Amino acid sequence: MPSSKGTDRVGIWADIPKARTFRLHQSILFEDGWSWGGKHQGGKLGFGLGGGSTPAGGEVKPDGFTCRLMWRGNHDGTGRLCVYSYAADRGKTYRRDLNFDPGTVTIGKWHDVEV
Repeated sequence: MPSSKGTDRVGIWADIPKARTFRLHQSILFEDGWSWGGKHQGGKLGFGLGGGSTPAGGEVKPDGFTCRLMWRGNHDGTGRLCVYSYAADRGKTYRRDLNFDPGTVTIGKWHDVEV
């Protein structure tokens, strides 16, 4: 259930055959009346992908990666979608946001996103 600390974390691990490319498809709806939030204006969406050592929580591990879709508010009443990336080349930052072009999200409309 959602709370002031977020939602319960769900983790499902699956062995997927090695490949050079994977696709993650999600359909996202921000319902009428959606608020982009307060100070931080951001949140995780659905599923993510990871490989190798699957770094998380600020870890820098050059032998792995993780990524997931996120929503971000623009602090002006609008929002966007991005990929939250823990790539091996990101340096010591927590993550790097990879923005879609155009990344603006329309409230009340379904968005189909493929990463």
